[in-house]
Amino acid sequence: MGCLLAIVLILSSSIVPASAKLWASHDESDRESIIQKPVDPVFIGANETIFMEKGEEWSLYYHLEAGKRYHVFLVGEWINNGTEPVTDYDIYTYTPNGLLATTHTESAGLPEQVANDERHQYYVPETTGDYRFRIINDPRDSKNNHSAVFMLIEHIDTNVRYTRFLEGRNEDDEELLNTGWAYELNTSAPRIRVYVDVPDSLDMYEVRLYAMANPDAGIGYSLSGLGVPSGDLFDNFAGEYGGFNTSCKGERNVEAMASCEYSGQDMVFVYDTPNSVNATSNIFYYLALIAEHGEGTVEFYVQTDFNPPNITLVEPLERGYAGEETRVEVSVEDEVEVGRVWVEYTDDGGETWHEEELALQGDVYVGDLPPFSPDVYVNYTICAEDDFGNVGTMEGGFPVKNRVTFNYGVSKSKLKAGQKLLVSGTVSPSVDTVTLQFVCGGFNESIEVAPDATGSFSYSYEPRQTGKWSLQALYGGDELNFPASGDPVSFTVEKEPTSVFCSLSSSEVKKNHPVTVSGTVMPSMQGLAVQVVFTSPTSYHAETVVTDASGGFSYSFKPSEVGVWNLLVQVLDDGVHAPSQSDLMELTVAPLTPLDMVVGALLTMVTPPYQYLTIGLAGAGAALAVYKGRDHLTSLFPSLAAGRGKGRVKKRSVKRTQRYRRTKR
Repeated sequence: MGCLLAIVLILSSSIVPASAKLWASHDESDRESIIQKPVDPVFIGANETIFMEKGEEWSLYYHLEAGKRYHVFLVGEWINNGTEPVTDYDIYTYTPNGLLATTHTESAGLPEQVANDERHQYYVPETTGDYRFRIINDPRDSKNNHSAVFMLIEHIDTNVRYTRFLEGRNEDDEELLNTGWAYELNTSAPRIRVYVDVPDSLDMYEVRLYAMANPDAGIGYSLSGLGVPSGDLFDNFAGEYGGFNTSCKGERNVEAMASCEYSGQDMVFVYDTPNSVNATSNIFYYLALIAEHGEGTVEFYVQTDFNPPNITLVEPLERGYAGEETRVEVSVEDEVEVGRVWVEYTDDGGETWHEEELALQGDVYVGDLPPFSPDVYVNYTICAEDDFGNVGTMEGGFPVKNRVTFNYGVSKSKLKAGQKLLVSGTVSPSVDTVTLQFVCGGFNESIEVAPDATGSFSYSYEPRQTGKWSLQALYGGDELNFPASGDPVSFTVEKEPTSVFCSLSSSEVKKNHPVTVSGTVMPSMQGLAVQVVFTSPTSYHAETVVTDASGGFSYSFKPSEVGVWNLLVQVLDDGVHAPSQSDLMELTVAPLTPLDMVVGALLTMVTPPYQYLTIGLAGAGAALAVYKGRDHLTSLFPSLAAGRGKGRVKKRSVKRTQRYRRTKR
């Protein structure tokens, strides 16, 4: 709810100005009053028109506007915080259609505050109309009829603009209903500036500010967090407080007022409040607007915000491009509305200044500076002024140079290892040197190329490794051109595929006898690593060999186990060539026969230096082994038994050499 209803019943023994009684009509028989101006206090007491004995009541009617905040409270001489209060007033509020809206029945001696908001501070009408405030001197708890004051006043905020229609005194110098009007406000600010914009059709008498309550300092009361004046502060000053009235004949605080010398003259004054700079007391004030001649609608505000708007660049303003407009975007923060944002700039060292307005677009202020020539420096000041004249500024500057742009690409997005990539493109304007930066993983290489007079450039590049690559064109800048970078271009270098073809020298071999695998790798290249793997159910053997100039390779292996072996040949990954493998081949390893073992032993013996030992022992140990082990060898080598008993060997001498020969029987 946006408005405050303030009804204050305040005991006062002071004399009420005549004008304060002109805006109320009373009906003694119906015990009711119609209050036409919700700004002046209504006094209740033995010497007043409104008077209530114990058990009596009186109704006050006010015309209230929907949505406004009204401060409504009841204080006065009847307030007694002691143990024996004697007067108790209650208030009932009724809507324009006669329905009971609120009830306020504090115990005897305690002030009443009429409110319908969550914090029980303000009364905010839901509809515009005549509201009834029924005041009862409670017959159950009241024992007396001490005086009181009833006040209803609209509450306004500081740093917000408001309007009010006013009319001056008539030809008989009598004040009219709209000659004087008042509002309530509160602030803890140490300084207040009041400004009234007066139309030419109106000559104002005065604008006045009255400090009325400061509960922290013991001035007045605090009801649900709102300050309420005590009765003696109406029409009378008590130090810096009190004296409120809306009549040109009333009292005023000359430190907190301004007058109007002629029609249309605006009124303004600055008031140093009872608060010090570091004070936090919440002081409640009444603002009175009083017209003198003519009529018209004034615009007014009570300013407590004297801080300039805070300006922040949305994007850093660090450079301007020659021949292009320069975009300026700022955000502005302030406690009040920002009225205007603009930028002042110069490109000749301050000899000539220009101005450009910034317009609000969404949440930011946007504007464009005109194109500048290259090789100049622009100084600027961004300004923001709020509705109350506070101006914030931000200063800066930027150089103006040419914008450098790239347009380039690569000959292919995918290539094989070992292939070359063609980079071609243009740079505008043409510059001396362009850097081409190639990146792949942790590898980084920069190449400098020189564009021709038209800005065209090209370069043939051979990537050094496979993977995903990124290419970016870069320029470092000079006196006339800003540094620039082009959009990255991606390409992929794939590994060169390989294939391997191989065969075994034999698919079957005896245990511990050699078998050779040989083959060729495509493409034919020397130095490729080839791994040869032999496996059996219980053994594993791997060996790496390299290809020769024709891409060929071979490897010999002696299997140590009987059974079926598997053979697989693999081309290993070297980062450039893709791995590949041969088909799976089988090798059968047979066991050694006794003859294989003897032959193997003999072969071992005829291998130097054992061959000389064999010759030396041929006539002794070897022969003995043959004759003494004849039966055993016969079982191992059956072919030896085939010739048993078929001939005799006769000894003969030929030229001194003894020989043996087999003779026929």
